[in-house]
Amino acid sequence: IKEFDDAKEFKKWIKRNTKTDEGGNVSFIQPMTKEEIGRQMWDDSHGSIESLDDNADEKTVKKTMKKIETSFKHHPCMECQIEAKKNLKELPITKSKTKQEAKQTLCEFHNKVNDNLGKPSFDCNSWSF
Repeated sequence: IKEFDDAKEFKKWIKRNTKTDEGGNVSFIQPMTKEEIGRQMWDDSHGSIESLDDNADEKTVKKTMKKIETSFKHHPCMECQIEAKKNLKELPITKSKTKQEAKQTLCEFHNKVNDNLGKPSFDCNSWSF
């Protein structure tokens, strides 16, 4: 699996390694599974929050969360993208004001996705990336 430093690098890689047919369907030139893409997106998302300074201001936190939200809204798997948009409406992650709130909110969002997939949840009170 390819390693990425941040979500921006991941998005560039996606653009370089996907093609869109006349019907608007996206496919990988070098296929990755939904699971591999998801794992990478979660690593990038949690990593983005972890890289914030502990005392990051509200504007910086919201900007980071907006980037994460955008990456999920543009997931290359259409089924995943639709589910992400639905989940983001139910649990808007961009309302976080502090790094700690962002970590908690993203963990809750991750658990919502895992619940939908029948996967185990994380303990958001003791979980760390």
